[in-house]
Amino acid sequence: MNIESGILLHMGVNYLITPPPSVDKRQFLALQSALMDAGVDYGEARHTGRDIILIRKSSPLQVRVSLPNPSLGQLLIVAPTPDVGLEMFGRQADAIVDAFTQTWPACNRIVAADCTIRYLYESSHPRAFDEIWQVRLNQSPEALRVFGAPVAGGGLRLIFPPQPAPTDPLAM
Repeated sequence: MNIESGILLHMGVNYLITPPPSVDKRQFLALQSALMDAGVDYGEARHTGRDIILIRKSSPLQVRVSLPNPSLGQLLIVAPTPDVGLEMFGRQADAIVDAFTQTWPACNRIVAADCTIRYLYESSHPRAFDEIWQVRLNQSPEALRVFGAPVAGGGLRLIFPPQPAPTDPLAM
């Protein structure tokens, strides 16, 4: 795998929050105002009754506040085709979370959170899956026979559990 060939394909952060936010017209406008104050621009704003959706096409960014069920709210921040790096996306996401918190101060319990970062790398093998399976995971091609059909491709997904914050600032 050629590490220098990495192309950033997608970034996103997702929060499930309780109590759920009210997504009425008043809060829709309040969120837009808070985002404007935070310097987060967008071109399109939609209110569906159950969702607030803000979309920026230049420097792609999507923000969605929704109600996935009656007891939960969701804040989803996605750069579907990023043209900024991780650091800039992180700053924008922080500003959006701050605007959300300002708009809905009572919605302060995070039930679940996740972050997705997708990169595409050039492979040093004719088939990228062979590199992952055989070289990186040290598995034999015969081990795939358990599926009863040829494996045309695949990928590697890593999930990291939450880590405690370091107590020593120099430990970072």
